[in-house]
Amino acid sequence: MKWRTWLAIALGLLLPVPLMWATSRLMLGGLDVPVAYEHGSKLVPMLPPDETSRLLTFKRPCEGNEDCEAPLACLRDQFMLKKACVASTCAKDADCGQGLSCYSIAAGERVVRLCGAPGAVVEGEFCMELPRFRRMACAPDLVCTHKSCRRPCQPETPGSCPQGYYCHAADVKGFVCLPTCEGRSCPEGQRCVALAHGVSICARVHGTDCQLNPCPAGQVCDIAARESRNAVKMRCLLECEPEASSCPKGFSCLNGHCIQRCTSDAPGACGPMEECAGLREDHPGLCMLDLDG
Repeated sequence: MKWRTWLAIALGLLLPVPLMWATSRLMLGGLDVPVAYEHGSKLVPMLPPDETSRLLTFKRPCEGNEDCEAPLACLRDQFMLKKACVASTCAKDADCGQGLSCYSIAAGERVVRLCGAPGAVVEGEFCMELPRFRRMACAPDLVCTHKSCRRPCQPETPGSCPQGYYCHAADVKGFVCLPTCEGRSCPEGQRCVALAHGVSICARVHGTDCQLNPCPAGQVCDIAARESRNAVKMRCLLECEPEASSCPKGFSCLNGHCIQRCTSDAPGACGPMEECAGLREDHPGLCMLDLDG
């Protein structure tokens, strides 16, 4: 089981626990906690114990930021098991100790800074915003945004990104360098493939090229890319609604796609470009595009 695709399954299947706090503002008696701003977003500050004790929703379950008293933010923990209302625990690496690093994590329009494992993941590769392990954490001076490590940049500074990249506002954490192949030729056997969040790369396409040849009606194009290998895999999948049980027997709805389930009794259920990810003794896996194959 590969952790990349297991994570994608976990993110799609986990259900948050709602908690509302309609009367808490009245009980707090006008608590006024200053909120800083980072790149136009609200930066959740570090709070002393006497202030967190006055916040009724601190470390309580939540569904979104609206369930948390300002300046707290609703964030899922490192183990991806639950969401809770939290404050920042660091402002810089020195606040963490024990060799940990201080990470900025997007929580809606708010940014939380928390301590996590230092990493060595290179630019363009998969990452977690709050990593548990080094293999999920970006190398120093890189930022994890949209599950990829990127280098920060300044849009008003020419040349802050290398050739083949452009400076883009990726999310509430600021500007990063994203690869682009628009307007330039690609090596033989590759083409310029548009990916999510403004990224485009020269890559060899494997599978059904459903960007150039759209999927049949009722199907959607599933794309997975490995930038460092200049490879993109594509397939057409049935579209689905998670609450409508609209997938055929033996399939699960994940992120709007019907994904084939796989079990230890049917190891051959997945196709040649796929792997059975997330398989456990008590739970079937799903056939995900294999980025390492």
